[in-house]
Amino acid sequence: MELAHPMRVVTNSLDGEVLTVLGRAQAEFTVADVQRLLGGRSDRGLRMSLERLAAEGVVTVRKAGRTSTYALNDSHLAAPLIRGLADLRALLIKRLEDELANWSQPPVYGALFGSGTRSDHTRDSDIDVFLVRPDAADPATWDEQVDTLSRRVTAWTGNDTRVLEMSARDVGGRSAFEPVLASIADEGVTLIGDRSWLARKIRSGATKTTRGLA
Repeated sequence: MELAHPMRVVTNSLDGEVLTVLGRAQAEFTVADVQRLLGGRSDRGLRMSLERLAAEGVVTVRKAGRTSTYALNDSHLAAPLIRGLADLRALLIKRLEDELANWSQPPVYGALFGSGTRSDHTRDSDIDVFLVRPDAADPATWDEQVDTLSRRVTAWTGNDTRVLEMSARDVGGRSAFEPVLASIADEGVTLIGDRSWLARKIRSGATKTTRGLA
C-alpha cells in the first residue's frame, strides 16, 4: 500500500488521485487547486477526470462566473468509502494507537516515523514504528507484543513492518549517537506517550555527552 497515494489499492487512474484530493477535505477545489496539489497533471486530463466523476454523481460542480469548483458529494452512497480510502494513513495511525494502548506492557513512548509520515511513501516502503520499552518490562512478553504488532501492521497494509525499539534507559544514553531519534522527535507521529518526554531525554543525553567531551 502507498500511504501517500491510498487510492492505488483499488485503481491507478487519475480519477483515484483526484478523489484522494477531494476526499481528504470538506472543501471546494478549482482545477488549478487540484493541479497544484497533485503536480505534473495536465489541465485537460484533470478536467476530463472531474467531468467523469461528476457524471457518476460522486462529485458536485458549482459554477462561479467562468470558473467551476468541485467537491465530493457527501450525499452519494460512495462518499464515506471514498473518504475512508483517501485517509488510510489516519486509519493506520488509529489502529496503531488502539493496539499499543491495549498492551499488557505498553511502551513508554511510541511513534510512526520515516516515509510513512511523508508524501514519498510507496508500496515498497516499510512501515517504521519506534517503541520505547519500559526498563522493567518482561522480555518474553515484550517480544511477543512486538512480533504480534509487526504481523498485524503488515496484514493491514501489505508493507513490511520495521520496529525500532530501545529501552527507556537507552534513549537518553544513545541519543547523541542516534540521529534518527531527533528526526522522530521532530517529525514522528506520536502513537502513545508524551512527545515532550522524548525531547527531554534527547536534550539530557546531548548535555551529558557534551559534558563528557569537555
